[in-house]
Amino acid sequence: MSELLRYSGVYFNDGLALNEAKQRYQERRLRLGNACGCPYVVTGIPHELGHPYPWATVHAPFFQDPLFQFLTGVNQVQCALFVDAARNKTVLFVPKKDLKKEFWDGAKLGCGSTEAEQDVFNLTGLEVADIDSLITYVSDYVMSQALPDLSVFWHEVKEGQAPIDDHHTAFRMTLSSELQKKEWKGTLTNLAPFQWPIRLCLDEVDLNLFKEANRLTLEAMDATIRQLPNLKTELEVSGILHGELLRRTSKGLSFYPIVASGANAAVLHYHNNDAPLPPNGMLLMDCGLRFHSMPADITRSYPISGSLNPLQAILHGIVQDSQRVVEAEIKEGVTIATLNDVCWSTMDRLLEERFLSKGGRMDRPYEKAPHNVSHLIGLAVHDGDPYRNYRDMPLKAGMVISNEPGLYGRFEMEIDGSLYSEPIGIRIEDDIAVTVIGSLNLTRRVV
Repeated sequence: MSELLRYSGVYFNDGLALNEAKQRYQERRLRLGNACGCPYVVTGIPHELGHPYPWATVHAPFFQDPLFQFLTGVNQVQCALFVDAARNKTVLFVPKKDLKKEFWDGAKLGCGSTEAEQDVFNLTGLEVADIDSLITYVSDYVMSQALPDLSVFWHEVKEGQAPIDDHHTAFRMTLSSELQKKEWKGTLTNLAPFQWPIRLCLDEVDLNLFKEANRLTLEAMDATIRQLPNLKTELEVSGILHGELLRRTSKGLSFYPIVASGANAAVLHYHNNDAPLPPNGMLLMDCGLRFHSMPADITRSYPISGSLNPLQAILHGIVQDSQRVVEAEIKEGVTIATLNDVCWSTMDRLLEERFLSKGGRMDRPYEKAPHNVSHLIGLAVHDGDPYRNYRDMPLKAGMVISNEPGLYGRFEMEIDGSLYSEPIGIRIEDDIAVTVIGSLNLTRRVV
């Protein structure tokens, strides 16, 4: 049995031949090393989802820390990476091989035996060491080489933002303490600003995977909607949608889908997915599947009856036209903050022209902007810094962002002598690749 097959889900080759995949990860590690100018350490996620609660046995697919996955392709817990590009030294830290655990959970990369370490080398091309030796190994290496700088990752925060207490922070604090004990006089620098432009500007392989993830997601959504006349609840729709998505990918979902009808569609992260479908209302589906390492993120809003009533048609058209205006503004150098201004100003203008000036009334739980019109998408479906400080950063060619204007609340209007009044949530979301001269819509536009 080949290593790729045996360790399926543990190593992402992104559809490339194994040697090509290994070369691609090596080039990424070297680019980052050259950018930061010193050796660096990146830690992966330390525990399975649900840890430390042994009763939390719900299905929870594991996806690695994006930076660690970007540099190694390794998708399992308790791993770390040390790179000293100048001295041609790269070490992958993994747990000891545990065959009893693998009997329950499947094969994982490990160390402690010649056979296990050969498997790691065959898959990744990397020297392997025990994850339990990480702090000692790195601190000893820093001292023996008299390194003036070492780079680790942490999320930068602005004034007033609370530091993020995650595995990166925990590692940084532990390593810093150990280096202080050894009286190291050097500096721990932050890897974050160097990795964003490298990791978020996708290559041709990534963009092709993104296109396929989008195509398959839309195909699954279309297949679900064709069955809508026979479905009575959000739960039934959700079940069909899950099945249609999963049958098209071996890598799982980008996130837990949102299936929200009527007033529920105005709850931005609605996940109950269990209400009866209002026969004449609207249905919002926000979902995506992963194709290899790339996650789609698409939203569509549908009339449950099969056709939009006059009020729904006006509001859906406003959202869709706002999205088109935003897409026309996307190009290298623009900021998401600017796209936000364009989106919500356009939507307010269209609401005034097409709805309010014609007697329409609305009650929205917000004044102008219910959410950002865009977020970065990479190896994580919501990528970039968690505070979205990147909103003020000029976009670069190769980045992928969402384009997702939305309109939420209760709307009422008399049209041709009939009064239409209903709670509505409409969101339309495409995935857009930024180019030097404009943008590339990775999601074909459908109503």
